[in-house]
Amino acid sequence: MSDNSPHPMKGYAVDYGWPKHPDHLHVGSYSESVDAAIERSLHERYLFKVASELHHRMSCAGGFTWKSNSETPTAGYVVSDGRRELKLRTVTVESIYRYLLAHWDHVMAMDNRFFGCWIDGDFTYLDVSEIYGWRDQAVRVARERHEKAVYSLHERKSIPTEE
Repeated sequence: MSDNSPHPMKGYAVDYGWPKHPDHLHVGSYSESVDAAIERSLHERYLFKVASELHHRMSCAGGFTWKSNSETPTAGYVVSDGRRELKLRTVTVESIYRYLLAHWDHVMAMDNRFFGCWIDGDFTYLDVSEIYGWRDQAVRVARERHEKAVYSLHERKSIPTEE
């Protein structure tokens, strides 16, 4: 192309919605939205990595009880909250990731809430679980929620709630 020929894109403007001039750049709102997008992206990447690790744990151990920034509990009695249970025939990293994403704020709001997973027959269940220190209390709460069992972390077994 010679220097005298017009540029092939001359006369064509593409508007990407970006500020045309620095006077149009609202630094506060722009900076805050970029920071929020970066934080959301990092959080989602973290949760996807966690979902992969939890999927492996589920495959090896038949379930998990997990919460971010917390040690895996080894004692107490686990009771499903009874409202956020997801019953699946096939569990993938993606299904665990989506579950974590959907219920993250609810789980993190209380110290005794955890993400839970267990396998029963042909189905795998993802839920939000609560951990109680006393067996009687856990069984009473599970009965109120019409749960079939509680899980004893230290005994590593299910305890039926039937009387």
